Amino acid sequence: MPTGSTRRKVLPAVLLTVILLAQACLSIPLLHLDTAFTDEALYLWAGHMDWAHLIHGTPIPPFATYLSGSPVFYPPIGAIADSVAGLTGARILSLLFMLTSTGLLWLTANRLYGHRAAFFATALWAFVGETLRLGAFATYDPMACMLLALAAYAGVRAAQSENCGPHWAMFCAAVLAAANCTKYATGLFDPVVVGLIITTALTLEPDRKRAIRLGGIAGGYLAIFLSMLIVIATTGNGYYSAGIAATTTSRASGGQAASQVISAAWPVIEIVGPIAVLGLVLCLRLERGSPQRLVTVLLALTGALAPLEQARIHTSTSLNKHEDFGAWFMAMAAGYAIGALSRGHYLRRAGVTLAAVGAVAATILIGVPFARFGDSYWPSTAEVVHEAKPLLVSSRGELLFQNPSIANYDLGGDIGWTSIWKRISGQSDLRLRSGKSVDNAPVGSSGIPGPYLAAIHRGYFQYIVIDNDPADPFDARLIPALHADPHYVLVASPPGFLVWGRAPQASR
Repeated sequence: MPTGSTRRKVLPAVLLTVILLAQACLSIPLLHLDTAFTDEALYLWAGHMDWAHLIHGTPIPPFATYLSGSPVFYPPIGAIADSVAGLTGARILSLLFMLTSTGLLWLTANRLYGHRAAFFATALWAFVGETLRLGAFATYDPMACMLLALAAYAGVRAAQSENCGPHWAMFCAAVLAAANCTKYATGLFDPVVVGLIITTALTLEPDRKRAIRLGGIAGGYLAIFLSMLIVIATTGNGYYSAGIAATTTSRASGGQAASQVISAAWPVIEIVGPIAVLGLVLCLRLERGSPQRLVTVLLALTGALAPLEQARIHTSTSLNKHEDFGAWFMAMAAGYAIGALSRGHYLRRAGVTLAAVGAVAATILIGVPFARFGDSYWPSTAEVVHEAKPLLVSSRGELLFQNPSIANYDLGGDIGWTSIWKRISGQSDLRLRSGKSVDNAPVGSSGIPGPYLAAIHRGYFQYIVIDNDPADPFDARLIPALHADPHYVLVASPPGFLVWGRAPQASR
């Protein structure tokens, strides 16, 4: 017969395993739901090009000028998975990253609040729709989430370790620097992780010097690591400086109202968010005079960082992913709320547990449809690639593919990853025969039609593949121009796309 202490050790492991299996089962059906999204194709293609450059010295595009993370962190890893098992393999890698993030959430919450809070915190976050979606999304986001989670766990270990605190703090800084390089936007959460070290240390002993020292070690080493990486990355050219500015620090402002941006984050946190706020209120009431209040307040408020930052630049692009990072921290405040309400007699614990299970069930019911919608809002590229592939492969002229990463990724396996990209223009990068490019539209914009209309008038492109979306400002200008131009003919119209070819007699 297992003893009580054995059951207390085994039960948490069993419960965590159940959560991880359920999370995997809900993400796995999304692996084959659709073809590669533009970002997936871009990062996987970049990874293949990185390997070609490393092994063969092949010239590659200046990825660092427009990717939202370092091209030498996630892309080569994703490309390996893609080489082994295609897009499905790369997405499975993302699932492993997200499952690891879930496990780290359990370990962190358990150290802060105990088993009950850890269980509900983990269950609430694991079944958020964006968490499930990222488990089948082959971009840098899952890897960045895992590294951010690992940094937070290491920070709590640093605060709670008597002898190895400085070592854990240095490890925390190193992992946090890796997260920042994987995705620049994770830098938004650097102060949260450092603050978590300080506030957690204060809960163990009133010695502020130790808490400040550990926070200083983590923050100082983080600054050193990032400074070294920036110096290395920017030696010889300004690619990284341009990329970080264009995608993160000086990103072009969008046109959405701040209130619209903030409300866009609600689907990610509509269950975990209110419970985290309840945890904040309970902590302020029950933990008066206790440093524990600082930890819970910090975790609960972290969810507001991403919406406020993106409201500042008036765009909700990527907000769901960034808010899911914030929800990872908020979930621990929600777990605290459930644990605090469970204090008392048996009936109260049973009632709170039943309500918490209902909240987890509601998260699943809301999360699964959200994940499926989020993974199917772009048109399938299977038919357009099938239609365009023989045309593009046999061509020797210039090509316009509105989302060039799709062409580069889908054609790369057939004609070589390095053979065609120099001839393909996209909606934000019109390539000239000289190798230079014009119309470098801001990252995230729909492109500037003017230079493309002039190129079409000159018959510059041999084939043109654009989205069939009259609501898009770029398409709205090019589609009528192509219909009216006798030198181009519509050769195919797969769902969601239009394929134009230059008429044989066209010469200008």
